[in-house]
Amino acid sequence: MITDRTQADVDEALLIRGKVQNGETLTTDEQTKYFNGMRGAYNISDLNRVESKVGEIRETLLMYGYPAFGILTKINWANTDLLKYSDINRYLLNIRKLREAYFTYPQTPATPFTSDWINYITANDIEQILVDIEEILDGMISSFYFTTEIYSGDQMGVI
Repeated sequence: MITDRTQADVDEALLIRGKVQNGETLTTDEQTKYFNGMRGAYNISDLNRVESKVGEIRETLLMYGYPAFGILTKINWANTDLLKYSDINRYLLNIRKLREAYFTYPQTPATPFTSDWINYITANDIEQILVDIEEILDGMISSFYFTTEIYSGDQMGVI
């Protein structure tokens, strides 16, 4: 997950995109960034990464009895897909539903509203929410004590 995008990333993405639009030659580094997803531009790889993580968290929450219902993901965004207003609403609603179904830290950012879509700050916030939920969820799961006994723990320490 990417939670540390900066204005410099956005500026670099705008510079590279401008060079492409003007037919200018890109450096090898610029070509790599352009074809592999620039940090300062929200692109298909970002959509797929977030949608995939939302699906993973949803399945884990459901497995442990948390009400992560009504979360619909699109995992295979393609370069030819058009991101519609309804997609943005669904995308952010999924984040909101995960927050409602489980826990976050007090410092976890709020879920952005559709009207705030999208800048590097809200992009970071979306992914930070998922990082925080997953971290707390992983902590819960790792705290489980597994035993082969049907009933255990009663009168522990008593001789």
